[in-house]
Amino acid sequence: MLVPPFEMHVAKSVEDAILLRSEFGDDASFYCGGTELVLVMKLGLTDLAHLIDIKHVDELRTISIDDSGIRIGAAVTYREIENNPLLAADRPEFVSMISGIANIRVRSVGTLGGNLAFADPSSDPATYLLAVGGELEIGSADGKRRIVPMDGFHTGPYQPNMQDNEMIVSVRLPRNVTGGVVVHERMKLKERPNITVAVFASAVKGKVTQARVAVGSVGLVPVRFDEVDATLVGIEASTLDERLLRAATIARDSISLFDDANGSVEYKRHLVDHFVQKVARKAIEAVL
Repeated sequence: MLVPPFEMHVAKSVEDAILLRSEFGDDASFYCGGTELVLVMKLGLTDLAHLIDIKHVDELRTISIDDSGIRIGAAVTYREIENNPLLAADRPEFVSMISGIANIRVRSVGTLGGNLAFADPSSDPATYLLAVGGELEIGSADGKRRIVPMDGFHTGPYQPNMQDNEMIVSVRLPRNVTGGVVVHERMKLKERPNITVAVFASAVKGKVTQARVAVGSVGLVPVRFDEVDATLVGIEASTLDERLLRAATIARDSISLFDDANGSVEYKRHLVDHFVQKVARKAIEAVL
């Protein structure tokens, strides 16, 4: 299949890219790695006459780590994340998760910002960022920036919570906290995962003080539930089994599911129940 003809425009800055997008409207899209976009174009699922190349915008190409957290530019490739020693030292589980995406050819051109903007329900990074409390820096044509939480950024399949005159500038993660652990797992039988679960937990003196559970790939968007997290807070070794069962039951019964090629609703509920218990147990046992 061939990509239909289009005109490429090279943006010089974030504001320049957004102005070009505003000028061409629905006939245009931002282009960086293109791993998802080009496939969509080949399949004839979109009719774009203009692509706006943002690969050469310096602001989108940097990784920085300081006391305020980790900032990854939207055009940083997966491969650059894999090979960054500062990220590997501070967030090894994040780098490991990124290393499991697709294959090295895809990771060499695919970008973290592009993944989140595409809003694939099976996004590993989106599920991970939900668990750690990640945020996105969104830029607009007037030069203003806003910080939005990952939680709620995906409003539906392939529907990011952005206006037409906005784009993702960077992804932000908190530094790894003392006594904190993140465990991320997925089960994959085909190209897309059947389920993805990420759990953050921290503990002080043998008791869980913080917990965040995120579940992706089974519904319309990756999700987390405050009641599930609250059930895990306060866990000690003696209450681990009981609380894990309760948290998994809440997650299983709260999540919105549907039948599709990856399985029935009943099957997916079983996956949620099993993997929430499994992944949360690993995270909590590591911090207790």
